[in-house]
Amino acid sequence: MSQRHLLSVLMLRTLAIVVMVPVTLLAGVYGLLALGLLVSFVVEEAVLSIEDMLRRVGLAVLLGGGWFGIVTGWRLYYHFLKSSAYPLWSTWAWAGLFSGTLCSAILLVITGQTFMLWPLLGAAWLAGLLVSAGRNRHSA
Repeated sequence: MSQRHLLSVLMLRTLAIVVMVPVTLLAGVYGLLALGLLVSFVVEEAVLSIEDMLRRVGLAVLLGGGWFGIVTGWRLYYHFLKSSAYPLWSTWAWAGLFSGTLCSAILLVITGQTFMLWPLLGAAWLAGLLVSAGRNRHSA
């Protein structure tokens, strides 16, 4: 194993421990709460205003989009642990990174919690790896 590859694996493992694991755990806890809220909205028989419906749709979109970003992040993590090649599913990778970034930015604005900057760090790092792999693919 080359020293460059060893450094790359070390940086990826650090990213996973410091950024991805805490983000995934918190998304799991708050995602379950949001899912419970969405289920309670479905069984509720009250007449809803347009604003209430938009909030519920927005919550469902944020939940789905955020998890799409997290799953994409983990797939990229495992891909780059094994290889430095540009993934064949790069279109989905970019879409997932964009989705996770957008959901994190929306939650940052809505909640004001600075922790929402943390997923952006992971998305930026993985996007950098994806760009680097794309450059290596074109230069080879």
